[in-house]
Amino acid sequence: MPKLVYTSGKGLVQSAGSGVTINGFMHGQKSSCIGKTTTATLTVAESGKVVTLTGSAFTLSLPGVSAAKGCRYTIIAGAAANYILSELVGTDSNILTMVSVNASATERDHAFTTATLSAGAIGDRFECVSNGTWWVITAFANAAVAAA
Repeated sequence: MPKLVYTSGKGLVQSAGSGVTINGFMHGQKSSCIGKTTTATLTVAESGKVVTLTGSAFTLSLPGVSAAKGCRYTIIAGAAANYILSELVGTDSNILTMVSVNASATERDHAFTTATLSAGAIGDRFECVSNGTWWVITAFANAAVAAA
C-alpha cells in the first residue's frame, strides 16, 4: 500500500512506503503533552507539543532557529517557579523577539537571548514559533517577563 503524505505546499500526495505523514498543523488536532523537570533543550521532533515545566526553576532551550523553521511549542509553568526560556547557546545569538502580557503591563522586547519569569505562577505560558530567523514568543504571565 502506498504512503500518503500531506504538506501545505503540495497537498495530499502518494509516495513510496506505508502509512500517513502530515507535515504541518491541522486545526482541531489534539496536541501531545510532554513534561520537563530539569535543564533541557527542546528538539525539532517535539514541535507541536505542549510542554509542562515542573519542579524548581531551570533553563529550557529552544532548538537552533534556522533548523527549527516552522516549529512551534506551547510551554506552560506547572509550578510557581522562575523558569528561563533560552535560545540555543553556541548556535544562535540574540534571536528571541517577544510580546509579553502580564497583570500590569504589555511589553515588547526584541533581539535578546533569554526570557525569565519574574514571579512565576502556575499557568504562566510561552507560545514560541520559529520563522527561521527569529523565535517569535508570546508570553502570558502573572508578572513581568524579563528579557536579557
